[in-house]
Amino acid sequence: THTHTHICTLAANTEWAFGAECLASLWVCCCVTALVFAGNALLLRIASNRDARGHTDDTMGKLVKVFLPDSRVYTCFSCGTHLAAHDQLVSKTFQGRLGRAYLFNEVVNVDAGPSQDKMLTTGLHSIADVHCTACRSYVGWRYEMAYEQEQKYKVGKVILEKEHMAKETGWR
Repeated sequence: THTHTHICTLAANTEWAFGAECLASLWVCCCVTALVFAGNALLLRIASNRDARGHTDDTMGKLVKVFLPDSRVYTCFSCGTHLAAHDQLVSKTFQGRLGRAYLFNEVVNVDAGPSQDKMLTTGLHSIADVHCTACRSYVGWRYEMAYEQEQKYKVGKVILEKEHMAKETGWR
């Protein structure tokens, strides 16, 4: 099956615009059926992927990627997929498995694994590892439950480990 890997990116501080060749190639290779604005993100939906003979696979209606139009975006270090907008950052003072980690209110383009109880430095929490939807790299975890009252503010928020993310276009 042919899976199209070239995804268009948006320039900072510009209106939504795709190069004609990029949008055309997405349309042909991925059968884009909708370009939908959701909050401050652009969602691409595909009908199917086609192989060289025109046969389709089972990706009907799958979300391809969410693009964040913000000028300051955190991305997956491995593949560059958008993960979070800077305005969703809650704190940079968390500790991850490999060093510093950031807490975000909302993230995009991640899948969560099963929940498991873990004793963290701030107490017992139920967490689920999160992975980039594009390349499947581990990027952090989501807080599912906090057992101590003063930690409940974390529930539903996501930790992205600094080691596993980058800043798009090198902003500081």
